[in-house]
Amino acid sequence: MSTTSLRILVALDGTPASETILAALMPLARSTPLDLTLFNVASGPDLVGNSRSYLGRMQGALALHRISTSVETKTGEPGPEIIARLQSGEFAFGAMTTHGRQGLDRLLMGSVAETVVRTSETPLFINRPDARIGDWKKILVPLDGSPLAEEILEDVEPLARTSGATLHVVHVAETFVAAAAMEFAYSAVALPDMKPYLEIIRKRLAGTGLNVETEALIGPPAPSIVRHAADIGAGLIALTTHGRSGLRRVIMGSVAEQIFRTAPCPILVRPIRKRSSAFSGALAENSASR
Repeated sequence: MSTTSLRILVALDGTPASETILAALMPLARSTPLDLTLFNVASGPDLVGNSRSYLGRMQGALALHRISTSVETKTGEPGPEIIARLQSGEFAFGAMTTHGRQGLDRLLMGSVAETVVRTSETPLFINRPDARIGDWKKILVPLDGSPLAEEILEDVEPLARTSGATLHVVHVAETFVAAAAMEFAYSAVALPDMKPYLEIIRKRLAGTGLNVETEALIGPPAPSIVRHAADIGAGLIALTTHGRSGLRRVIMGSVAEQIFRTAPCPILVRPIRKRSSAFSGALAENSASR
C-alpha cells in the first residue's frame, strides 16, 4: 500500500547554519516519508542563478538519504516570501533555523522571525545551529491547562505513536519574585495544584497506547522548559504559539525569544490559527499501511 509524504517548506539562506534544519528533520524522515521543498529568497534577480545552484547542491545531498525534494527560488524579502508560500496551503509544515550569522540573521531573526511565527497558519519546525540533534524518543510538551495549549497534541500524538516516543507533559507555575520591601516570603505564594490536570492528560494519552510522563514545575516559564528539556534529554519541544493565561507568556513575546534562543533541541510550534492537522492524517494513514 502506498504511503503519503509530508510536504514541508524548508527555508534556507545559503549558510551552513541554516542547513542544520535539514539534520533536525532526519528523525522525522526515519518515521514517515517526506517531500521537502527547499526554498531560498534571493535579494535580486542577478542572484537567482546562485540560489538555484546552491539549492541544487542541497538537493543532491538529500538524495543520498532517499528524501524526495524540489527546489524553489524567489526574489524579495525573506519574511513575506516565506509567509506567502506557507499560506498557499500546500505544506503540512514549514522548517527553518532561528539564529546564525551574516545572512541567516536577516532571514530568521528579529522582526522577520516574529512575523513568520505570528502570521503563519502552518506548524513550524525551528532549530538553532548549536542545538543538540538526536532522536525524537523524548518529546517535551508544555501545557498551561487551556484547550488552546492542548491543540499541539493533535500533531504530537501521531508523531509519538509512529516514532515510539515518550511524551513528557509539563506545566510551569510561575511565582512572583518577592522584592526586599515585601513582607511575605517567596515560598508563601499560593500556587494552583496542576497535578490532577496533568494526570487527566496522562490517562487520556495513555489510553491511546502512548507512553506519557508528567511533571509540575515551578519557576520562570522559558528557563524552566529549557532546563527540563536538557535534563531529560528531549529530542523535540512541541508547543502552541498562542494560548490563554500562562501560555501566552510561555511562548510569546520575550519568553518565546528565550526559548528559541536557548532551546537545547529542535522545536515544533503550532499556531492556534492552524486549519487542520495534515500531519495527523498522513501519519495515521502511514501507520495503517504498515
